[in-house]
Amino acid sequence: MKASARRPFPFVLLRHWIASYVVVWILLAAVVFIVQTVLSAFLHERDDIVRMLEMFDEAPFFKTFIGGDSLMPTNVLGIIAIGYQHPSVLIVLMINAVTIPTGLLTAQAEQGLMEHLLARPVTRTRVYGMVAGIAYVSQAILICVLLLGTTIWTRYFDYGEHIELDGFVDAALNLAAMSWAVVSISLLAAVFFNERGRAVAVLVAFFVGSYLLHFSIMYLPGLKFLRFITIYNYCDPNRVLNAGGPIWSDLAVLGGITIACLTAGWQIWRRRDLFAA
Repeated sequence: MKASARRPFPFVLLRHWIASYVVVWILLAAVVFIVQTVLSAFLHERDDIVRMLEMFDEAPFFKTFIGGDSLMPTNVLGIIAIGYQHPSVLIVLMINAVTIPTGLLTAQAEQGLMEHLLARPVTRTRVYGMVAGIAYVSQAILICVLLLGTTIWTRYFDYGEHIELDGFVDAALNLAAMSWAVVSISLLAAVFFNERGRAVAVLVAFFVGSYLLHFSIMYLPGLKFLRFITIYNYCDPNRVLNAGGPIWSDLAVLGGITIACLTAGWQIWRRRDLFAA
């Protein structure tokens, strides 16, 4: 029998880690819900939609950020879906994805706390699995909050037409797949670097750089050939709505990134010397 099989699952440690992030999650969820609330409240009047789009026409850079040419007065679904690619929502998901792995893996190893933790009846695989599980589940919960906001406000406000939620469920699934890929990339960086500051700096540079590249590709058609190298290319709620269902090729790419980075991170974590000075 393996040693890990004889060790009880460390529920106390899991509860402690979850409790340490509850306040952060409440704040992040509030931001997500407020973004969708503001968008829904402002856009339920057709005149407000027209005025907003006229304002965006004068700021094409910003319009590109939140939907581009798909934003039209007649495309109510596309306008409501702004929240699923709004920079504020993407920043919230990035903060959550980067904070958890670097805080629970890199920082504790850097401070020497991981040595004491592994001296208890808990294995490296369980530590890595718990951190990954906390990050994945919390990302899913934040996206459920976004979908909940969509559900509540599309029923509360009158948009002049019946709003089906199926397309937003598909958009939420696509966003969840992208956010899980972000988590796996963060896990890989968290176990690869010995210093939390360096891991965070590399991740922020990577995600911000990828987003700016994605934005540049959207705004400059001549760069379209680069679209496949940024993960944000595979998360487009308007494309999902227009397709009438999940875009399986995008989900496959994001799923592949998630599994590959998760597995690579686990292999590095198993072999990493946590006790070196």
